[in-house]
Amino acid sequence: MKSLIRWFRYRFFLSGAMLFVLFFYPCTASALMDSTVVRIFDDQMIHFGDAASYETADIKAEEGGRIIRRKIRLPSFSQPMRIKARLLIYSTIQPGGSGGDPWDRAGSVLLSTPGMAHIELLKFITGFGGRSELYEDVTSLSPLLQDSVVIRGFVDTWVSPAWKMTFDLIFKPDTTLQPATWANGIYYTWGMTAPDVTNDSPSVRINIPPRGERVVLNYFTSGHCTDGSGADEFVSKDNVIFVDGIEVHRYKPWRTDCRQFRSVNPFSGRWGNTWSSDLSRSGWCPGDIVHPVQLDLSASLAPGPHVIRFAVENIRPQDNSGIGYWRVSSFLSGAGSLAGWSADRIQLSLENEKVHATSTQVPLRIDLADASGFPVFLATAEVLVSAEADSLLFSSDGLVWSNPFLCTVANGTAQVWMKSSLADTFTVNVAAANGSTLSPAAAVQVVYYDFEVKPGETNLARAGIASADCECNKTTENARKAIDGLLSTKWCCNNGVPDWLTVTLPDSQLINYFVIRHAGAGKAPAGDPGADDNAGQNSQNFNIQVMDSTGAWTDAVQVLDNPATDAGSVSYHALAQALRTDKIRLYLARPDVSRIYEFEFYHRDATPVSLQAGDEIVAPDSFTLSANYPNPFNQRTQFQVFIPAFARVQVSILNQRGQLVAHLLDGALPRGFHTLHWDGKNLQNQTVASGVYYINGRMTGPGGQRHMLVRAMSYIR
Repeated sequence: MKSLIRWFRYRFFLSGAMLFVLFFYPCTASALMDSTVVRIFDDQMIHFGDAASYETADIKAEEGGRIIRRKIRLPSFSQPMRIKARLLIYSTIQPGGSGGDPWDRAGSVLLSTPGMAHIELLKFITGFGGRSELYEDVTSLSPLLQDSVVIRGFVDTWVSPAWKMTFDLIFKPDTTLQPATWANGIYYTWGMTAPDVTNDSPSVRINIPPRGERVVLNYFTSGHCTDGSGADEFVSKDNVIFVDGIEVHRYKPWRTDCRQFRSVNPFSGRWGNTWSSDLSRSGWCPGDIVHPVQLDLSASLAPGPHVIRFAVENIRPQDNSGIGYWRVSSFLSGAGSLAGWSADRIQLSLENEKVHATSTQVPLRIDLADASGFPVFLATAEVLVSAEADSLLFSSDGLVWSNPFLCTVANGTAQVWMKSSLADTFTVNVAAANGSTLSPAAAVQVVYYDFEVKPGETNLARAGIASADCECNKTTENARKAIDGLLSTKWCCNNGVPDWLTVTLPDSQLINYFVIRHAGAGKAPAGDPGADDNAGQNSQNFNIQVMDSTGAWTDAVQVLDNPATDAGSVSYHALAQALRTDKIRLYLARPDVSRIYEFEFYHRDATPVSLQAGDEIVAPDSFTLSANYPNPFNQRTQFQVFIPAFARVQVSILNQRGQLVAHLLDGALPRGFHTLHWDGKNLQNQTVASGVYYINGRMTGPGGQRHMLVRAMSYIR
């Protein structure tokens, strides 16, 4: 009898083992009973270090290996299909604690679709060095989970080797479903902080298809902190969702069940019977999934354009001990007939009205829009992008460039890159191709200028003595590295408070031009902290200051929101009038870790006026546009233009979407300064709404040369 029992146990063990193998290690597309299992990642390494070291033929790595990316073809289907996401994530840490990552880390598996924000298929927090098996129903995303897709796996690790990920999508026919007919990723952020949350941001504009029968919003959130003090990780905060300015949902994400996940937290800190992983947290537990809140907003989101705003109230602001931040994302899905929802026009938009350095790649967004002017995110078309000047080239991948350029627009939008090696103002046109009846876009202008200094110009900083408030490494990352002329070295400071870098010159000099090469502009030596610096670590808010005759620091340049992209890797800043000083300071007001590869300054004979992030007003000669005063204003403001020679000048006011608000000047002017005023009225003589507006100045010289300047200003009613 005992032998018979052992035989049955053995057969049962074998059957369970075979099921385990089928469950965790199916083929790329294999049958599991009546389901189809598609393996996306198969025990793939996620780590921080050399991004390419764990790449395969199909899988590429990003951000030093913290993100893995795969383009894969999923099954196509016409019947209702239930889809589940399945994740196995585990640390490579060895018994005894060697290697691997022992910490709880935020992670996601993301669907990346052109024209949409990243969509979190499965959001999770790893255990403390443990192993987690997690599931999420992603049926509402079935319209997007077909054919060719790009999927990314992410773990916020700073260790190598760190984690291994296996990820599957399981497709199973289900005739009981009312299938979604559309889905749209609308918001994703790696970390929302206190400065990101205002009365009107972060917000997104959306367009709901006609004849929508059901609209569901999926909202993911989890609170974290940058230090061990518990900022926004152990403190519940209200998460609030607004539709068209009206609050529709408010709740406090909070988990009190973390104790049950002890088995996936083997390296958690422990105090007697209490494990650190047991502690309740703001929307998550170490080692478990973070499920979305699902809201049926059919009553609030009628067909047509809307604005959705997300807010996390009272996020801990940055202080000497750290900062709170929230990882937030959201997508919409809906059911209903999409017949007749089609685009009828093409729309173009640029990053902003800034002037760009020659040879830099500038993004141009192309949208297929309906009569309301909002993108139709299901529309596709082929469009022709062109410019009269052959020196302006276009590309969709940064590899193949041409003019004209045939672009395929999918999901209602596309991004095209532009570049020019020549300084000029270019007019860009986009029209439908291959017989489409889409109305062409209104042309846009892009301005290039050669900001880079010439070989014969002297970088005055090289003769100075540099000092700083702190240095990550006094040998390899000291203050001197920021003025040594080498992009292979940098100054680094990491003390959690505003940082400063001061350069003292041997004697007083005239200075009117600055170049700052931020974290994305160079590469520190291998082995140094921050050797994998990238554009995402660029300095954000900073001032360039000079010491006056009284010994006080005076701002010469102030920059807010320098982009954390390649566009902000090198910033150029020029003064309308040269300043004389022997001390210059770069003051970094909002640092995480300050990383400056080079801080350069010059005296140039022909200098454009000030160039600053969000306030670019550069021209290639002495045509200038001053800042308005007062700013902000609520009744009347004034500013000056300087005309170097008799020329035609046009000055207008634009809103944040680039639309014309008011004409101030259109005529020929003699050489000299000319003062203009604006009273906050639009073309219909109506008072405009509060917000940011732009002074747009254009000059056409006697030889036909065209120059454009832009200034930002704020109007308050």
